[in-house]
Amino acid sequence: MTVSIRHFGGIGLLAIVFGTKTLASIVKNLFEREILYLISPYDCVAHVGQALIGTQTTYDQYSWTYSLLALVAMNALALYVLASRVASMEVTRE
Repeated sequence: MTVSIRHFGGIGLLAIVFGTKTLASIVKNLFEREILYLISPYDCVAHVGQALIGTQTTYDQYSWTYSLLALVAMNALALYVLASRVASMEVTRE
């Protein structure tokens, strides 16, 4: 089974999401700190979702607003990178 070039974007996204979750989990288990979960989009979305629904949160060390701010910062960075690549014509049609 071969992977075509159009699948690399999806594979990269999954690698970032699960890689940051794994890194945050390792740091939590080693150092007993949950603050590194702020770099994990998976955990930030889960934390904000738990707060919005009103269920008990699993991230007790910091407020859900930090997770929301981290998500906004991640999206702003992604939009900046996209805009700069489009402006420099790195993104082309296939």
